[in-house]
Amino acid sequence: RHTARQGGAGGAVHPGGALRGSGSAGSAAVDPRVGGCAARGGEALEHAGAPFLQIDEPALLFDGIAPSVARDAIGRITKGLRVKPALALYFRDVEAWLDEVATFPVDLVALDVGESPRLLKRLATTRFPKELGLGCVDARNTKLESVSELHAVFRAIGKLVPLDRVSVNPNCGLEFLPHAQALAKLERL
Repeated sequence: RHTARQGGAGGAVHPGGALRGSGSAGSAAVDPRVGGCAARGGEALEHAGAPFLQIDEPALLFDGIAPSVARDAIGRITKGLRVKPALALYFRDVEAWLDEVATFPVDLVALDVGESPRLLKRLATTRFPKELGLGCVDARNTKLESVSELHAVFRAIGKLVPLDRVSVNPNCGLEFLPHAQALAKLERL
């Protein structure tokens, strides 16, 4: 599925199902038809004027998918695009994949801070070459984060990464929250 948003916002491609575990650890099969479909969705978003393409693919972090397979699948989607590609990973701890994700053919990687408790410390020990999207607002529950919680994350990341390479965002889509609660989380952010 793919969507184009009005008003200069980017678009998102959800290639869910493009990667399927083969049952053995560390390996997976990529269905090229789905990757091709997602790539055509990216092209359509670019043609519609989207300034960036966000690939939402939390399944990459689940067992059975080799990082090289994931990198190739993402490469199929982003190949030839002129818009800025981003990859959003959530629902799992990304720390073990951080070095691999740094080699993916995207400009920005959005990470779920809540699911990766050691992520900020890990970023302190490496020079992550991509722009970072920090998912520091939990879109999976209605509890509103405190200003002090968010400021602590912002202060910590500000010491580790140049702030012109960081954006802050929910850890995943807000579509499952009640509308009023989703708006309150965005206002708080």
